[in-house]
Amino acid sequence: MHPWKQELRSLTSLAAPITASYLGMMAMNIIDVWMVGNFVGGEAFAAVGLGNSYGFMITHLGLGLLMVLDPVVAQAVGARDEAGVRRGLQRGLVLAILISIPIGVLWMLIEPALQLFQQPAALIPTARDYVQAMVPSLLPFYCFFALRLSLQAMHHVRAILLSIVVANCANVVLDWILIRGAFGLPAYGAVGCGWATTVCRWIMLLSVLGFGWSELGPHLRCSWRKALRVGPLLRMLRLGTPLGLQYFIEAAAFASIAYQMGWIGTGEAELGGHYLTLQYASFAFMLPVGIANATAIRVGNGIGARDHAAVRRSALVSLTAGALVMLVSGILFLTLPGPLARWFSTDPDIVRIAIALLPIAGVFQIFDGIQVVAGGVLRGIGDVRSPMLIHAAGFWLFGLPLGWLFTFRLDLGPQGLWWGLVIGLGSVAIIFLVRITLRLRTEIDPVQIDRGQDNS
Repeated sequence: MHPWKQELRSLTSLAAPITASYLGMMAMNIIDVWMVGNFVGGEAFAAVGLGNSYGFMITHLGLGLLMVLDPVVAQAVGARDEAGVRRGLQRGLVLAILISIPIGVLWMLIEPALQLFQQPAALIPTARDYVQAMVPSLLPFYCFFALRLSLQAMHHVRAILLSIVVANCANVVLDWILIRGAFGLPAYGAVGCGWATTVCRWIMLLSVLGFGWSELGPHLRCSWRKALRVGPLLRMLRLGTPLGLQYFIEAAAFASIAYQMGWIGTGEAELGGHYLTLQYASFAFMLPVGIANATAIRVGNGIGARDHAAVRRSALVSLTAGALVMLVSGILFLTLPGPLARWFSTDPDIVRIAIALLPIAGVFQIFDGIQVVAGGVLRGIGDVRSPMLIHAAGFWLFGLPLGWLFTFRLDLGPQGLWWGLVIGLGSVAIIFLVRITLRLRTEIDPVQIDRGQDNS
């Protein structure tokens, strides 16, 4: 078979289940939002959106840091280094446990943070209760994410998919009981949604351990002595910190958009319409995210095997696939904003704002697909500092200032903030492509976490 066709087949076979798992994770959030929007009301819907904007921003600092497992484990797999795979997986779990503590503290501070950002006072108590109900879910969520990244890098995704299916089934039942009230329990509304999420994340962690024990057990039962050595852990932390900051910078940009929505008019309809639109954009985003994860693994495998031609093929095929996938979602957002908005909410003001924002989301879909897959290429290489700086420039020097100008000086309303996102994502995508072109002109060495004395 031609090498390019073989690369497309290999990418598809890996990306399809990874993408399905991301869509499954997103489905849990969509069910949460749909039930709150349809059974509780517009104010609770906006409050959940506000709480998720804060939680999303903080959580992504830890998720990005754990993304260091992509190059570490994938390159070890490519080099057929079983000991390196085991140490990477174990250290990922150690980092996941450590990360959950400070992130939990920051989540508990949501109320003063939202007050500082001058958000609508009527929404803050519900947003606070919703987010704080999910604080106990951070430990299992980060541990699941570390196991998930390691299993993906080892090309074992069955356990991930099964665990997400189980968690989704549990989430539907628990949401129905806790949000609406059933079996003698009162209707807890938005906070019930948070409790359901906490229970489901513990179920998800236990499920992936159970379904994936044949792949995970040999690595988890071995000695953890080398994995707990401070030197390699600090090197992983140094490599992962720029990734964490990159993810935080992007998530903070989206959170900033949400907070600025709260400054327009009463803030409630604008926040609700923004959050509704963001749900669709986020769901579509899971498609190139799955491709990006597969890309990081394919590129990392190629670097571990020192096959530079394979690395170039993986990069080009993946970038093309990411752009084409997002072209489809972009067309849907441009042509069907009304039906899409009305499916999520019955509040006419929220629907009106969403109908205005969805076509703009359609415009940036291709840019979003290219930038996230390009980030996967760079992550697989082990290039982590430049993407962080590119994200900072694209969002915080271009996108957000222009969005603020469009909305609060040119009176474009909520649409102005989203046009700023289009500019930010477009600039990030273009600069990423330039960076990849430059990096792939030279040979690339694998990342080094363990040194000679660390293996003695």
